[in-house]
Parts: sequence; structure tokens; C-alpha cells
Amino acid sequence: MDLLGQKDADFIFSKLENDFGYSQGTLTNKILLEVGCGFAYTLFYLHKKYKWPQHKITGIDKISSSKVNAETIKDIRSGELTKLPFNDNYFDVILFIRSIEHIPNIGETLEKVRKIIKDDGVVFFLEIPDNGSIRRIHDGARNSSFIWFDHFWHLKVETMTMLLNKYGFNVYKIFHEDHGRDMSFIATPSS
Repeated sequence: MDLLGQKDADFIFSKLENDFGYSQGTLTNKILLEVGCGFAYTLFYLHKKYKWPQHKITGIDKISSSKVNAETIKDIRSGELTKLPFNDNYFDVILFIRSIEHIPNIGETLEKVRKIIKDDGVVFFLEIPDNGSIRRIHDGARNSSFIWFDHFWHLKVETMTMLLNKYGFNVYKIFHEDHGRDMSFIATPSS
């Protein structure tokens, strides 16, 4: 398994535990969704290491490679979040790990997330390239993630904050990683 999945799982669980009062015992009642789950490594680690129940985990990705961990994570779906049916106020935690910038219809997606997240839910947006950072502007074209063609969005902290607020979320915390090149957000639904 890749270490990035383990690192992400550890970070997510530590924030849920320290900031929101989750524990391994409370995970049995919590429903999790990862949008853009890729090979589902993070979901695999959340299940294996933190004992998040299989039947409470769903992954979505547009490509079929997500089926790699399908024997461990049973509910892996192909498609786009906006086109898949989910009940309103269903998920406790929703993850976007290195994926929000790849989604063409970000407004529609955030609107759907707001509908399907519980009022006391938590949404993680991890490792979004911060295209407004001094470091990224300085590096310019030498940094391959700055010019990736599969990124529909080149976001800044202010832009992501504005989008989250517009679609019904409060920014709980913002983190900068990789010497300021990547930003991560934890958001909660607005009242």
C-alpha cells in the first residue's frame, strides 16, 4: 500500500479525534464518503488501522482503478458525485484528497456536498495546489503541478474560502503544506 494513503488517514483521524471528539469507538456510527478516491488507499487505511466499518465507507471515482481495494472497501462507485443518488443529510465525513481541482463542476459538486452532509458533519479538502502562493508563482512553469492539464481549477485560499462560504460551509481550519505549495481545508456546514 502507498504511504500517502496512510499519512492522509492518520491526519484525518487525528483531526476528527482532536477537533471533533471522534474515537475508534464512535466510528461505528459514522458514515464516510471519499470523492475522487483513486485506488482507495486512504479508505483502506481508515478501515484497517482505525477500524472504520466497511459498510459505512463509500468511495467515488471517475476511473475504474478504484476497484483495486474493492475486496476491502465494498462500496466503490464509478461516476461523478453530482450524478449519483445519495440521501440528504446522510454522510458524517466527506473527503476530497487531491481531487477538488480535477472536478469540472465545482459549484454543483459543493452544492451536492452541502445537501448530503449532516448538519454536524465535517468535510476535508486535502492538498489542493495553492496557485496564489509566493512559492508557486516564483517556481512558475518549473513546477509541473502548476501546469497540469487535468486541473480544471487553479485555486487560491481566498477563492476556495469564497466558494465554501457561497455553498453553505464555514472554514474551520486552513493548513499549508509542501512549503506553502498545497493548501488543505476543513469545513463544516453553515447553520
